[in-house]
Amino acid sequence: MDFEERKRVRNQIADFRYSVVAELCNPYLSDEEKKSLLKEKAARQYVIPGSIKTSISSETIRSWATKYRLRGKEGLFPKQREDRGRPRSFEDNEAQAIIEELEEKPELTVSSVIRKLKNDGVIKSRISSSALSRFITANNLTKRERVKITDDKDQRRFAFEGPLECVQADAMHGFLIPDNKGKKKSYLACFYRRCNKTYPLCAF
Repeated sequence: MDFEERKRVRNQIADFRYSVVAELCNPYLSDEEKKSLLKEKAARQYVIPGSIKTSISSETIRSWATKYRLRGKEGLFPKQREDRGRPRSFEDNEAQAIIEELEEKPELTVSSVIRKLKNDGVIKSRISSSALSRFITANNLTKRERVKITDDKDQRRFAFEGPLECVQADAMHGFLIPDNKGKKKSYLACFYRRCNKTYPLCAF
């Protein structure tokens, strides 16, 4: 794949991502309408440029929408990481398939992913262990890196874009408070709203 072809594919990917998130970025949609639309889009099957996948997670769609709001269409262009450190013996579609499989299933070893993709007929090239090792390292796909990314995502699983999209509460027994009848028990109740950060709503 030459430079012009790569550029064309990147433009196709950005156009596709825009087609997915354009409706979600309508400022006149209510939060409920956005949730419903996001759920519907995550349930669809797609023909995705430059990918063998046919579905998109709600987390990925939400991420694209955020990037579009921040940077416009420029934010929807894919990173070019799959081109770095790719051995000449790799085909572009093979390199992309390896990246997608490792990112989607970080618990798997590289050798098991290669074996699976070969059995599926996706990888047909002969890949030496040294070339594969350089490719994995250049693209930050070592198991340590993949597990770290997964852990970071898990820590953000309760992060929401909208304020009050998720509210959590907790309570505890407090100290005794004197009154005109003696002492009475107190309770502490806290409510938190979660978006990109956690903020206290109130405590009493």
